[in-house]
This record gives sequence, structure tokens and C-alpha cells, in this order.
Amino acid sequence: MRAAHNGFVGQSGVQAHSAGEYFPVLSYWIGSSDRRVAEFQGVRRESDNRDDHDADLRRMKRAERIADAIYADPSGGSDLIDGDGWTGLPAHGYCAAYAGYERRIKGLNGAYGTVYAAIVELLESIDGIDSAGRPIGVGWWTRNGVTYLDVSTVFFDRDEALGFAEENDQIAIYDIVNGEDIDIRRV
Repeated sequence: MRAAHNGFVGQSGVQAHSAGEYFPVLSYWIGSSDRRVAEFQGVRRESDNRDDHDADLRRMKRAERIADAIYADPSGGSDLIDGDGWTGLPAHGYCAAYAGYERRIKGLNGAYGTVYAAIVELLESIDGIDSAGRPIGVGWWTRNGVTYLDVSTVFFDRDEALGFAEENDQIAIYDIVNGEDIDIRRV
């Protein structure tokens, strides 16, 4: 871990601001320019304005929390990202994944940086998804030594979830109440 506040680093012109809610993500700007950098676990994002930099910091901190949750319970879980006021995964409904947002990581031992980088990429890609007000989040599970990550949305109607899954070339949806997958090829 980096020190909470690195201060001015030699003659480099780099000022570190890692203390606070985004720690341990390293946040700094270069020299007297407006170029800001957010960096953690080998992932580096640069931005030219404060709003973009703050968005990078939020994504990177959320990615750290998700990666930590995966390592705490690799069998499965989810983290709600957006959904017009949703503050957690609904108590009922069906999760269906968007096509093109799946990631597979073989083995978790020593792969924290790889898992973290994949999550940051997923979080960045979520910005372009129109969830139509439905909750949207990153889900994960591990089977046979492979950890799967995806971006899913929640439907309250089973048939809508099945249709969405079929349109997005998925093989299953997840039933929140029963805690089980529903293979859409068998429905």
C-alpha cells in the first residue's frame, strides 16, 4: 500500500493526493498542468478536467471494492452500479446479462491486478448502456477455476428477462429469489 499522503515527490512535479475516500487509489496531477492521473494496481487513467478525474476515481474505488468482494466470496455476487435511485439489488426479479460485456479470468491466485483491470474496463463501458431505469450492475461467479464477470440488468418479469437474454446471446438468467440460474435453452 502507498502512504496515505505522499506529498511532493522530488523534482518530478508530481503531487499525490491519495488520502480520503478514494484511498488506496493514487491521485495526482503532473506539474502545474491540469493533467490529472488516477492509478492503482497497474491501471492508470489520465484526464484533463476535474469532473473526468473524479469519475475515474469513483470507478477505480468501486472496482477495488468489487475485486475485494470477489476474493471474499468467489462463488458469486453482484454490485449494483446504476438504476434510477436503486440502492441495492432488488429482493426479487431476474438478472440478464448484456452481450459483449463478459470477461473470463482463469484462477484467482495472484491475479488481483488482472481482476481489477477487467472490472475497471467493465465499469467504464457501463456508461454507454441505456438500462431503461432498471438496476444495472456487475455480477460474478466462479466455475471450474474460471471467474466470470458480466454486466447485467434486472427484470421483474421472467418472460422479459428470458427475451432479453435470448436477444443478447446468453444461455441463462439468474433468479434472485431462488438463487439459481435458469437455462433459457430448457424453458
